Parts: sequence; structure tokens; C-alpha cells
Amino acid sequence: MDERSLQTALEQFLRGYFSVFEPAPELEVSVFRTKAGLVDGLASTVWKLEDFSGPDFSGALRMALLESGSPGSDGLAPNYQEYGHFYPDFFQDFLIQHCRSLPEGAGRRFYALPRSQEGESLLLPLFSLKESWLSEAGEFFQPAMGVLRSFLEREAGHENALLDAYQAQRLHSRAAAVYLARVTGHPDAFACLNAIASLKYEKQECSARIAFSKESDKGNDNGNSGNDKGEDNGSGELPGIPAIPLKAAFEPSLSLTHYRKTRKLLAALDDRLCLIASGARLLGIARAEDCAGPDVYLASLLKHLTWEISRQGRVLLRSEEGRLVAGRKRMQDKEIVKHARRILNLDQAEAGRVLALIKGAAGAGHGGMLVFSEEAEQEAARLCKDAITVQPFTPEAEDLAAFSVMDGAILMDLDCRCHALGVILDGPACGNSDSSRGARYNSALRYYEKNAGKKLLLAVLSDDGMFNLIPNPLNKAGA
Repeated sequence: MDERSLQTALEQFLRGYFSVFEPAPELEVSVFRTKAGLVDGLASTVWKLEDFSGPDFSGALRMALLESGSPGSDGLAPNYQEYGHFYPDFFQDFLIQHCRSLPEGAGRRFYALPRSQEGESLLLPLFSLKESWLSEAGEFFQPAMGVLRSFLEREAGHENALLDAYQAQRLHSRAAAVYLARVTGHPDAFACLNAIASLKYEKQECSARIAFSKESDKGNDNGNSGNDKGEDNGSGELPGIPAIPLKAAFEPSLSLTHYRKTRKLLAALDDRLCLIASGARLLGIARAEDCAGPDVYLASLLKHLTWEISRQGRVLLRSEEGRLVAGRKRMQDKEIVKHARRILNLDQAEAGRVLALIKGAAGAGHGGMLVFSEEAEQEAARLCKDAITVQPFTPEAEDLAAFSVMDGAILMDLDCRCHALGVILDGPACGNSDSSRGARYNSALRYYEKNAGKKLLLAVLSDDGMFNLIPNPLNKAGA
């Protein structure tokens, strides 16, 4: 595999893997071919070969070797093999430093990927991400990177680096298990949350919260320390006193792995209350208003097979029927209005009506799709065989909740008048499709790409009231 083929494979691999983040990052992948300590080939959309093959580069590399006290301190070695493990690692690190020093490297963070042998040459791949994106990526990024590095080094050669949706989900799940074990103190927290979210109690779906809190030496508001007898809780450790004051403490503490008992407790809670856990133990029940501290990770069971982890109101990781999403932001009303104004060229009042209709449909508790198009009338006529066309009318927000029960989209013009219901959108396959998402989301992407350049905004609604806007306001590249 040459450097260009390897770059293509790695780009597809990494874009598939980092699709777990919303918004997905803009990344740059470069593959350097080196022989005898010189760059003699480069595949990159950013860097030019002359940036790494001129006298300035060679002089800087020689100086770095001299300063490092390496075996090549008398000059560059004629053969990199002479350095064993040292030289390739050193050279890859030096490439990163040189990339960072060039104008195109400003504001980016670089990562080295496992190298591969190509005849007498080495292929050294790097990729970079914008620092601005990393600052918003959230805590899940480091566990995800650790799993990625392990996978590349131990489980797959670059020839097999094309990542399908199933394999991506498997790796994301492994990273999620590592991450949740760290933030909750429970080694099997990921499996526990999935198991609890899969259960129903008296045919009702789960909708409640578990707050994972560190323990402290403070007491709680009812004077009950949870287990002042010092009894073993079955985990090999003595239960401590939660940092959150308990309204009711369990005596003794309960195991989180007793899924049905945990699910039964959650069924008794409303929005005012949370279960409190420390590691693998459930310590009691507390007021939700007391669970907002910086050291508290809140697991919200939203509906069947759907849960999310948040801290101080920010969603860090979300699971929707096995699909994980990290770094997802809940869009504020003002952000939706601003986006609608920009995409559809509306004034403040008109964009406010768009917001009201989206919120009305999203609050219905089931999936759906709204399409705001400058060509709504023409599109209703064109798609009439796959839609229920109506005389244009202006619906109320609560009407959208009822109409969205039907499969298909609700077609609106820019004056927020409805032209068709249950519209089956068309469009060719596109490069932005995501096979891990449902047909509704992907059909919206295809329709948007088919109508690129037109005033068009799509709101794809999920069953729990969350939604995606297409084009995505968090992604400058578009949808």
C-alpha cells in the first residue's frame, strides 16, 4: 500500500470513528514516506513535500538529533534501521513538531498513528484536529482516542482500516465502558445503564435519574450515614457517606447490578428526585436540586434503551438504542432562531414562528420531520404521489405534534404555511449519509444535498424530543 492509498483508507477510517462526536471534527490526515532519514514521499491535502525535503528541514532535523544525544549525533544515519526502535519514533515526533511550526499547523493538535513497512521505506501517518474543536469535544475524547490507538496497534493492519458501522459501534462501546468506569467508579456502569434502560416496570418505560457522586466525610440532612454499622456491602469495600445530602438512605446500601430492583426504585421517582450511587452501590434518594455539583455525573434514563450522562447540564455521552453520541449540545432557542434567520433569510418574527413549530412537533414524544422550503408549493406538486397534499394553511404548534405521527415529512413554506403531510422525500445517495442512523435522518440528508443552494431547513425529530437540524449549525461544512 502506497502513501496515497494509506491516506485514503485512514481518512475513511477516522471519519467513521469520529462520527460519534456531534459536531464531527474537521480532520487532516497525512502519510510520510521516509527512507534513510529523509522524506521521499508525502500524501496530504495540507502539506507540500518541499516543506519536508529542503535544507531548512534537514538542518533542523540534524540539530534536533544532536540536541537529543542520539546515536546519530555525528550526523544523520545512512540507514534508519541502525537506530532500532529509537529513530522512527523520534522522526515521527519531529515531523509533528515541524508541522506545528508551519503556518498551516497553527491552532491544531497532532497525533501519530502506528507506522507500517513498505519495502525499505516506512510509512508514517499523522492526523490533526483543531484545538477549538478539542476544547468542545468533552471528556469522552481521551477514552475514545485510547481505544482507537489500541485498535490500530493490536487488532487491524492499515489494509483493513475501512471501518463499517457495526465495528465503529463496537469500538465506541468499548470506549464508553472505559469512560463510564472512570467517572462513576463502577467498572460495569455501561452494562448496568444499558440493562436498566432495557427494562420496563408495569409496562411503563423508564424515565428517571441516577446521580453518581463521590463520597465525603459529611453527613446528610436526616442524620443517617447510610451504613454506620460498617457492614460489608458485598463489593469488597465499605460504603461511604455520599457528598450529596440524602432525603432517604438505604439501609444497607443496594447493588446497582440488581437491575429489576433498581428499575422499580426509578419508577417511583419524579423530576424532583434522583437515586444516588457511589461506585456499584445505591446509597439512597436525594433532591434533584442537590445533584448539580461539579463532581456529580447524572445518568438520565430517558426512555426505552435511551440514556445519557451529563454534568452540570452538559450532555457528555448519549446512547440511543445502542448508538452512542458524544459532545452533543442541546441547542438553545436563540441559536435555532439565529440559524433559521441565516439559512432561510427570515426576520426575527418569522424565525420565531419556525422555532415554535419545531418545538411543537418535538414535544409530541414521537419522531417526525419538518421541512421549511422556499419551493414548498412546487415540491408538494412534484411529490404529490408520495404525500398527502393540502390547501396551504397556517398550523398551530400543537397541530404539528398530531401531524408528525404520520410517516414522512411535513412540508412548510417560509411563511410557515403547510402544503403537504406525510411526504416521502427523495434524493440520491450522498457522501454524508450515516448508516448507523435511521432512514428518516438519511433521507433528510439526501433531500438536502439534492436541493443544495436553495433556502431549505429540515428538522429531524427523535422520539424523546431531541432533534437534528439540517444543515447542522454546529458544523461549518454543512449537514
